[in-house]
Amino acid sequence: MPTDRKDLEARLAAAKPQDTTRGLSFNALFDSIEEHLGKADAVALDPEHKGHRVEFFSYPVADFLRISFDAADRMTRKLGSPDAAFRAFGYRMLAHVFGSKIGATMLAFAGRNGVRALLGQAVPGDRAMVSYGTRKGEWGGERHARVTFDGDFMVAPYHCGIFQATIDAVGAKAERVEGRQTGLLASEYDVVWTDPA
Repeated sequence: MPTDRKDLEARLAAAKPQDTTRGLSFNALFDSIEEHLGKADAVALDPEHKGHRVEFFSYPVADFLRISFDAADRMTRKLGSPDAAFRAFGYRMLAHVFGSKIGATMLAFAGRNGVRALLGQAVPGDRAMVSYGTRKGEWGGERHARVTFDGDFMVAPYHCGIFQATIDAVGAKAERVEGRQTGLLASEYDVVWTDPA
């Protein structure tokens, strides 16, 4: 089943030149494409034919959307669905963050309440990555986060991948990571986990 091209066109139509994401997100996307399809596909899917961006520079989210939807179509045969591909892209993006010096510091400060501490940092931290949208987090319990996104260009499975990577990074166990679109650029998530023993 291919990606929803009408959904992509609607997202692209809503994107303005000032709506950007960091090169780190692009590089995680290219790395995920390379892992599943090979280096040649990562370069071919890049309109700049580089398969790489400067990590801390900002680039149009419209480019990111085009690349990710095209890559998800190519990866569906291998991963089973576009949603699985988008989850892989989100998971890899956060793995890149945690592999950086800043990310390593975040993990160190998270301590025993790892997932809760990291999710508490996610709302302000996301603002350092993208120029658009608003995020709101609230707690449904000690190990249950509810997060809402408004004005966000990525599909829900992408963010589910990010939440899954957050849980895995501290050795916790995901009980539920669910996301749903509530509008074209709006989504909400339930993240429930069990802390490591």
